[in-house]
Amino acid sequence: MTLPKIIRLEVSLKDARVVEELRSRVEELEARNAKLEELNNRYQFDLVCQQKINLQLQDYCREAGYQIPKRLFSIWKSQN
Repeated sequence: MTLPKIIRLEVSLKDARVVEELRSRVEELEARNAKLEELNNRYQFDLVCQQKINLQLQDYCREAGYQIPKRLFSIWKSQN
């Protein structure tokens, strides 16, 4: 013989005004998140472009026989 499973159900009702305030807040947060994601994507793109330019400059300096001081590399590494 198997015993019946106990099911616990809790229901709470919220005032419609509270629900609308929460929905409004969720919309605000989603809009803010979308803006922050867009800003983050732009910063990541800028960083990739800067890295490519930096590598090209290093190649040009190497081809021209100019030695880039090692301390510049250590400064760059410490900032990333």
